Amino acid sequence: MLSESEGLLMKRPNILSMIAVALVAVFVIVAVSRMQSDSSEQVAQQGAVEAPSADSGRVTVVSREEDFQPEVDADGVMAPNYIEYSDASLAQAQERGDTSVLFFAATDWCVTCMMLEDELLEKGAQLPDGVTVFKVDYDNDRENKAQYGVTSQHTMIVLDAQGEEVRRWIGGGFETLVDQLI
Repeated sequence: MLSESEGLLMKRPNILSMIAVALVAVFVIVAVSRMQSDSSEQVAQQGAVEAPSADSGRVTVVSREEDFQPEVDADGVMAPNYIEYSDASLAQAQERGDTSVLFFAATDWCVTCMMLEDELLEKGAQLPDGVTVFKVDYDNDRENKAQYGVTSQHTMIVLDAQGEEVRRWIGGGFETLVDQLI
């Protein structure tokens, strides 16, 4: 039979092992935290932001120049089938019988809005015939936000040729947009 002091010696290695494991865990947490912090600082220094990809769920680094503004012609056209919203341009699209998509975009600060805008600028010509996407300024166009009951940036609303809402969703990239139009 073990004496009381021998019993404590037998328990001590277990206690020491538990302390060692806890210290290793703390070390790993601190190291991972520092790596993430360094990565975030590098991304911030490069003028980029990390964001989940709208369609794939993967993280994508999105980079834009600080004062990025797409080129817009006199009619508000930024790319084929992608134009800035105005009452007149929406009325013209409805007169042509086009399907209109209102994209409530906050492209100054919403990463997924920036990503979709970049895709629209690049792939706007690939939208189905008779579809026009209108960029509605989420931050400043309170009238349209109220009219359509929009409470979140990156809201997409599809209107038929008569201006009636057909469908709405929040988020997604170019593929999601095209899928919602079919």
